[in-house]
Amino acid sequence: MDMIYVPFFGADAMENNGLMIYTERLFLLDPKEPTDSLKAFNIAL
Repeated sequence: MDMIYVPFFGADAMENNGLMIYTERLFLLDPKEPTDSLKAFNIAL
């Protein structure tokens, strides 16, 4: 399984056979302003 982030992706995430694509907002967590929902999403990854 490969995971990549695309800075200007039209959807928040997309699952393909063997590849998961995320927006930068969901893949990279800003330690200064993490929300609880983004923290939970990143833990699930």
